[in-house]
Amino acid sequence: MTQPLGVDSKSERLFNAVIRRVAATEAAQLIDLEDELGSNPQWAFLRDNIHLNNLGSAAVGALIACRIQRTLIQTGKSINPNVLFSEKPPFSLEDCSIDR
Repeated sequence: MTQPLGVDSKSERLFNAVIRRVAATEAAQLIDLEDELGSNPQWAFLRDNIHLNNLGSAAVGALIACRIQRTLIQTGKSINPNVLFSEKPPFSLEDCSIDR
């Protein structure tokens, strides 16, 4: 999975590009948190713009749980998403999106 930061970082973008390239080369599933958190992800970080705040942690957890759910469904297995996380705004289990 890619690693987002609350500030623009050339080295972070390069690091994430390598992660994307390896995932594509290895045909591995990728959770692109840099993309998923949007172009202005500061809402998800503490003041240091490195560590996730509570809302950011919940969003990342929901995104990861949603990807796991989709993967299991695609492989013919089922999972109850309520076991993974509760339905609380601003997250939607229906489409696994973040209301920004």
